[in-house]
Amino acid sequence: MDHSLEFNDFYENRDISLENEAEKYCREINFGVKFVKVSDKLDKNNSVCYLNITTLENQNWCIELNNQGFSIVSNIFDKKDDMSRDYLSKFNISSKQFETIESLMFTISPLYSQRFNEMVSEKLKKLQR
Repeated sequence: MDHSLEFNDFYENRDISLENEAEKYCREINFGVKFVKVSDKLDKNNSVCYLNITTLENQNWCIELNNQGFSIVSNIFDKKDDMSRDYLSKFNISSKQFETIESLMFTISPLYSQRFNEMVSEKLKKLQR
């Protein structure tokens, strides 16, 4: 029995799945950023995808999404750098790796955190009514 078709279908679907997951994250954080989009210039495959984000503080970031979570790879859209900890410390960022999109955003954007808290507070007020 030839399993090559099944194998290829599985990996093609994973490519779509990771890109769909990245698109979901873009929609999830859209309320608290100026710009967010899946990179169409950097490679997307079954193990990696990239997001371009402009925070409310007007700081650009290129973020790698992989099976480890989220990594800051550059402060320039569509570019993979080896960001040094010294450079990141200028932004009070001590880690390049994050498990969730929220932990990444809370770290790179105080205004995102503020907007997130306001949104949660507003939803709680609506529930109390």
